[in-house]
Amino acid sequence: MGEKPSHPVATGPVTPAGAPDPGGPGRRGANPWGISPRPCPMVELRHELPGGSHHFDWLLGRDPAGESPLVSFRLERPLRELLEALSEGQTADAQQIQDHRPKYLTYEGPISADRGHVRRVASGTVHHVEVLDQRGGVVLQIIWHGPGGGQQRQRVALEPRRDGRWSVREFDASTTESDAEAGSQWPAAEGR
Repeated sequence: MGEKPSHPVATGPVTPAGAPDPGGPGRRGANPWGISPRPCPMVELRHELPGGSHHFDWLLGRDPAGESPLVSFRLERPLRELLEALSEGQTADAQQIQDHRPKYLTYEGPISADRGHVRRVASGTVHHVEVLDQRGGVVLQIIWHGPGGGQQRQRVALEPRRDGRWSVREFDASTTESDAEAGSQWPAAEGR
């Protein structure tokens, strides 16, 4: 499937507290990663490591064309599976890792320097909906693309923690008035 990707690129500083620097390259004020309010490509990859272990890389496009470096998180399980396992009030753990190159949106196969291989397990679109708080928490609208053209919408909140990781949870759009207003602004799903 083409050239093996080498190491991901870093595109901006991450503060010691774990929240991306809003003033860094590609950042736009309160939207910490500069993710567009329009649908951007998103993918989840299962990353098999040489020793036999694995994790999941959740990669988020910043722009609708998928040309900018990808905001990247490491998860222990696929995002939908993590969120489905949560009880009321619980959050899952997401570790922000270096931004990945846009070619990972479509790449499957071995990774250079004998770092294992990746396989796509899910894809869809993501866009920025709103900022949750001053610490850099955000709400993202996700549209998962399924087999046969099916789609599933999901709102996800990402909130920085003191230990440098991120808490992720499903966001209930009925919890505040501003959430309900944002819900009416979601664009129609675009075919892929």
